[in-house]
Amino acid sequence: MTNPALVSARVVFVDDNGRLTQDGLQILNRINEAVSGGGPFQPLNIVLTGLAGMGPGTGLVAQTAVASFAKRTMTATVPLQIANGGGVAGAPALSVDAATDTASGVGELATSAETITGTDTTRAVTPAGAAAAYQPLDADLTSWAGVTRAAGFDTFTATPSSANLKTLVTDETGSGGALVFATGPTLNGPIVQTNAIDLQVGQITFPAVQNASADAHTLDDYEEGTWTPAFTLTTTQFDAIGYSVQEGDYEKNGRTVRVTGHITVNSLTVGAAAGNLQISGLPFAAAGVQASIYIGFIANFTANTPISGLHTGTSINLYHRTAITGGSVVSTFTVVSATSNIYFSSTYHV
Repeated sequence: MTNPALVSARVVFVDDNGRLTQDGLQILNRINEAVSGGGPFQPLNIVLTGLAGMGPGTGLVAQTAVASFAKRTMTATVPLQIANGGGVAGAPALSVDAATDTASGVGELATSAETITGTDTTRAVTPAGAAAAYQPLDADLTSWAGVTRAAGFDTFTATPSSANLKTLVTDETGSGGALVFATGPTLNGPIVQTNAIDLQVGQITFPAVQNASADAHTLDDYEEGTWTPAFTLTTTQFDAIGYSVQEGDYEKNGRTVRVTGHITVNSLTVGAAAGNLQISGLPFAAAGVQASIYIGFIANFTANTPISGLHTGTSINLYHRTAITGGSVVSTFTVVSATSNIYFSSTYHV
């Protein structure tokens, strides 16, 4: 079957001898190229056919199937913003609103310094920034936060002075800048006093157990009380000894102890007694051997009446003289009688 287009071309573009002219040859070559896909003509394609079927209009094109297309326009919701969503005036432009304390959006992260300053309302805080600026949650601090501050607390915090502290002490009864407590407070730690101490109550209390100090300028103990003096022997005690009076008192001031005593014997059974005579029962043991005893009155001892004594431990060893110019001789059990009477005092160190 003859192609009508070719026949028409042959008629038009042949010479009188039936040969193709130059123009006819060119037309024939273009037709052949088009059929083989190498010419300037578009081969039939279903995708392009579908695209051509969209019809006129503007906007973005989306391929919804192999040969199907649809027009689209880009839209967004807050905080996103799109300019030129259809792409007609140029490429679509996407932007995000800045975040605020009332609207969502994109925000810059705050540095630790900015977090600590705490005035920025647009930057976001990271966990590291929060850790640098805020106290970690603690049960004790939470409990403390619930305590109502006493009147004057903020004033004292801003200006910590004795006058402002006075307003925070609940039992303070003084006036002016001085603190006067209605009850005795417990003060812990060193207290620095730059002038004379005025004790209105007139009492200083020390603990029952001494808190010893090695500082030569620190008074670390005071105590006063009573003790019971008695005659004892260094070897074997009297079979029996009775007293009508056994009285003693003491005062301890730091390392120094002062004692007084009064002993009156009202009965005595010597028996197998042996050894040197002592006054025993001192409230504190002496440090080493010390000579410090004063006998104010003594009566009813034998001819060898004690006149002095030496401290050792919690006892006083008694001594007498056998001659006016003689040296001290330790007194033995033989000097005591059933009516011996002695008043004495002594000061020694512990």
